[in-house]
Amino acid sequence: MGHFTAPKENEVLLSTVGCEPHAAGSGGAFLLRDEGNGYQQVWYRPGYIATDCKKLKATDGRDMLICESSDGHQGIEDQFLYLLDLNGPDASTLRAAQIFFSVPDSLDSCAVMTDGYASTGYIERVSFSTKSQPARVEIGVNVRAGKAVLPQKVLEEDCNLNSKPDSEDFKPVIATKALVFRFVFDGSSVHPAANNPDMNGIEPVAPVTSYFVPEPGHPIKARR
Repeated sequence: MGHFTAPKENEVLLSTVGCEPHAAGSGGAFLLRDEGNGYQQVWYRPGYIATDCKKLKATDGRDMLICESSDGHQGIEDQFLYLLDLNGPDASTLRAAQIFFSVPDSLDSCAVMTDGYASTGYIERVSFSTKSQPARVEIGVNVRAGKAVLPQKVLEEDCNLNSKPDSEDFKPVIATKALVFRFVFDGSSVHPAANNPDMNGIEPVAPVTSYFVPEPGHPIKARR
């Protein structure tokens, strides 16, 4: 619930999943508005995904959302953060234009990135703070990431869940390191803070680590 299109409008954004093609994020959202006789539908737009969001106040008095979602393409899974502004671009470009941070993972599907490494990574926690300046919201993103060169035998055999009995939880494991990224919401958009760890565009540069293939009975299993 919030004031998404104008400061004085009482509105509800209702997100949906499963009613749209993959290209539209597999879902959309309804905007409902209190017109004095209960909430009525204003519009429905595909691609507006708001299933896990934090509401922030914009400089014009409206509410904007910082949201988290995930998607997959050609063996690469991405977990990402984006700014959802209901007065922003049209639905066909909204998420792509507003994404400010994305963590790729190729290990779950046993794929190799373009640099020859298999990569793993995920967002552990997102925090928000207004301690420095009330008009600015600092966004902290705790990430774990790592990458390693996996031999072809490991990719072909140990990644195959049918290759070993009861091996579903024992795919290759890549060691990860903790990284912290910071961003600033200035009331209208999100910008990376200074002194962030290395990034390639909106993606963190995963540190080179190591890998191993656990056997059944080992306490470390593949992350799910």
